[in-house]
Amino acid sequence: SASQTYNWSDFTHLVIRMRGDGRTYGLGLQKNYKRTHRLDFAMGLTANDQFHYPMFTRGGPYWQTVKIPFSKFYLSHKGIVQDKQAPVETSEIGFFCINLMDNVDGPFHLEIDYIALLNDQNHKEEHAYERYSLEDHVVNVY
Repeated sequence: SASQTYNWSDFTHLVIRMRGDGRTYGLGLQKNYKRTHRLDFAMGLTANDQFHYPMFTRGGPYWQTVKIPFSKFYLSHKGIVQDKQAPVETSEIGFFCINLMDNVDGPFHLEIDYIALLNDQNHKEEHAYERYSLEDHVVNVY
C-alpha cells in the first residue's frame, strides 16, 4: 500500500539475486512521509529525499547475488547528491525502487530472482560517507 511503512531496522543489508544485461541500475529507498497536517513543514522540506545505491550488472547467462549494506546508500534530494549526508532511516521505509541509471536509450533486461533483507552481525559501519559538522560555537568572521 502507498501508505505502508516498513521497519527494516533489524537488518543491515539488502540482498538481491539477479541476472542483468551489463547495464547500471540504481536502487532507491525513501522514508514514508505521513502527512499529519495540511501544512506539514517537514513534509515540504524532505518529501523528495531519497537514498540511492548504484547496482552494476555483469550481463551474460549467469545469476549474481549482491549484498548491499544500508550504510552505503547516499542521500539525494530531487536527484542531486547532498553535501550533508545521513544514514538511511531503516525504521520508516515507505518506498523501494530500481531504476535504469546509464542514460542510454534502448532495450534493457533485468531479471530478479529474489530481494531479501539480511542482518549481518559482523557489519559495524553506520554510514560510509563523511558527515561534516561544525562545532556550535563556530561563526563566520568577515
